Amino acid sequence: MEDPFSKPPAVPEVLPLPGMGARLVRLQGGDVVPLVRAIEENWNSLHDWMLWAAEPPTLIERTADLLSAHDRWERGEAYEYKIVMDEEPARIAGRVALRIKDREGDIGYWLAEEHRGKGLVTAAVMALEQVMTQMPQIESAVIFCDAANTDSAAVARRAGYELEEIFEEPPKVPAGSGRMMRWRRQIAPRS
Repeated sequence: MEDPFSKPPAVPEVLPLPGMGARLVRLQGGDVVPLVRAIEENWNSLHDWMLWAAEPPTLIERTADLLSAHDRWERGEAYEYKIVMDEEPARIAGRVALRIKDREGDIGYWLAEEHRGKGLVTAAVMALEQVMTQMPQIESAVIFCDAANTDSAAVARRAGYELEEIFEEPPKVPAGSGRMMRWRRQIAPRS
């Protein structure tokens, strides 16, 4: 009998976001130019909250990032998607990632300013939860955000996560408060 933990499950490369006019699509190497463009267009807000956005993006750095994302996907360590709006499929509206660590899935995200407040990231988080139900090793999902990042905290709340703890951590981003929130939701495997 094959050990279900011996290899990662097949993870969909496209995840629809019903009712949102959008979908999640696996990030690929050819996404580097639209990714850099999306980061540049949203630089001010990304710079405030994202550790990787300390400096403006370069094609070389984002290419290396996408190559690493490809390798992590193939090893079953992380699944990274771009958020694509149906009316603008060539543009990247945001990015979500599901990182597998121990027995939990750590979800991270960012969204272009023009698409905020519409429930897109909440829908994306819930789509990733459905993926996790197919992974027998995953017991829970977590979202980390700075306590001052009220938009990120609102996503976790709307997606049904419970605030597990607030802990002190020296700020690593310009808008950081030094207080980090860990949100958690149990994942029920599909029966």
